Amino acid sequence: MKDFFTEFRNDHRQIRDLIMKLIRAFIQNEILKAEKLLFILNEIAGPHFQFEEEVLYPELIPVYGPEYINKLYIDHDLVLARVIKLKELISKSKLSPEELNKGLRLLEGLFPHLTDCEGLSIMVETLNKKTIQHITKNMEETRKKNNNLLLWANSERDRNILKIE
Repeated sequence: MKDFFTEFRNDHRQIRDLIMKLIRAFIQNEILKAEKLLFILNEIAGPHFQFEEEVLYPELIPVYGPEYINKLYIDHDLVLARVIKLKELISKSKLSPEELNKGLRLLEGLFPHLTDCEGLSIMVETLNKKTIQHITKNMEETRKKNNNLLLWANSERDRNILKIE
């Protein structure tokens, strides 16, 4: 069985690095590169988000309470809306300076949830060993499903995807 804490932190590092590369691609107006990076982000974030929503967040309700956990779900709603908007932007062959700036703002808006989420692991440490093993096992099972973010959000997720301008 893999170590939850190492895997969880590595997921966040990988997502952070992809977002930073996407920001550089937008700054340099490298839309094809941004498109490839967004594809990778969609692939990596899918199992991670699915695991968080279906396994981790419910296990953390006794620690944080339902209000904060609901905030995390709402954060995911906003992340999904941002990813969809980024995908729409990138689908254009050429972006105006305003669209490039919009893309940058969308990407920068992903960081707060990423850093908030990273902090969850210190609270998972407070859970009993059996619960941590359950969380880890389910993280591995979710990764085996390998749903990308938008596929999962549109087919299996039981929340509506927000639309943002």
